[in-house]
Amino acid sequence: MILDHLGVPTPRRLEVSRDGGPKIDKELRDLVTKRLDISLGGYQVTPEVSLREDGDAIIIDGKELEKPFVEKPVSGEDHNVYIYFKGGGGRRLFRKVRKELSCMRLRNLQNHRSATSRAKKIPT
Repeated sequence: MILDHLGVPTPRRLEVSRDGGPKIDKELRDLVTKRLDISLGGYQVTPEVSLREDGDAIIIDGKELEKPFVEKPVSGEDHNVYIYFKGGGGRRLFRKVRKELSCMRLRNLQNHRSATSRAKKIPT
């Protein structure tokens, strides 16, 4: 929202909220409103998330996003980032620990976390 308001180019994105979005301190919200004339917060829980019948796009509130796309949690503490590829499969990126690779190829990654009931709620 802030990057859009400032005219910073970003990739096309769709957002899913399972819990009403991030909790924003009133002081920060007031400061951003005063300086940028935009209102933060007010996210609504996303009512409809599904996959297109062929599995190559996610549909969020009637808007489609074709694969490849990235699914990233809101919380910076949650390092489970998924990349989904057209035709199925994908990769789960994760924080490198010792000599472990930082990505894992997943061949049958068909069930997107945001399109299933398994999507995690981020604790507040």
